[in-house]
Amino acid sequence: MRKCYPGSAHVNDMASQLDRYIFLLQEPYVYGGKICLLDNSQNIISHTGHVRTAILSHSSLNLWPISSLMTKDLAVALWDTGTSTLGKIILCSCFWDGLIDDFPEELINAVNYAQSHNYQIYIGIDSNAHSVTWGSPATDKRGELLENLLASLGLMVLNTGDTPT
Repeated sequence: MRKCYPGSAHVNDMASQLDRYIFLLQEPYVYGGKICLLDNSQNIISHTGHVRTAILSHSSLNLWPISSLMTKDLAVALWDTGTSTLGKIILCSCFWDGLIDDFPEELINAVNYAQSHNYQIYIGIDSNAHSVTWGSPATDKRGELLENLLASLGLMVLNTGDTPT
């Protein structure tokens, strides 16, 4: 979203056209410590204070924040899907700052939490990493680090096509 007003407005427009939704947001538009342009009927899960990530969902969905795992760069929620097929799912919205070389330890903690509870996990991440695995024309050092970490944690990339996300 690049911390911009038009990006948040676009998310609002998309949400208004959907019956149910979950958005994993990185760098939402924030003013005065609050995520702006979002409808009050929506669930917004984010860290307090300086926010760089959030999870936005339709109010009818059962999402709960997992505050013990959240930081300004990681929003984490437990989604009770209400179905035996999907069960409970951990949702993570992560921002990996381009100025920080090491992979965010807090995201590894969230993955370990999901695995220890036998929950599925879905992660939306602004990784500032490039890899042919997710459609970039070339793989850089961060991309290689992220590829190796995903493999070691047993995670898969779900991007389709080569359009940047």
